Amino acid sequence: MAAAVGAGVWSLVVVWTSLAPLDPNATPLLPLSDKWLHALAYAVLGFLVTLAMRTRRPVLVLCSIVVLGLALEVVQGQTGYRTYDLIDLLADAVGAFGGILAATGLLEITERRTRPLEARN
Repeated sequence: MAAAVGAGVWSLVVVWTSLAPLDPNATPLLPLSDKWLHALAYAVLGFLVTLAMRTRRPVLVLCSIVVLGLALEVVQGQTGYRTYDLIDLLADAVGAFGGILAATGLLEITERRTRPLEARN
């Protein structure tokens, strides 16, 4: 339940930060390239969505998150104050992949620890 709420809230954060106007004179909160921020944001999203769905279908989660990233990039290109950038989409996909991989590993470890001893091999 907590992962589902976290995934929902984080999805809203990703959408908001992707579409909000940027102040060109603002000092960044983190001294990172925006590509790293894209990768980090989508890694968290991939991690939370995978945990929330407890899925063994990581490709479905990855495709869904990449479609979200693509849709946001297209909308950014239409705003007049943000730009469409394929490299941002690539960073989104790489980040989502990393988050999904981490969550899938965590689910596997958790499942192994909760399985009865006789079912473990």
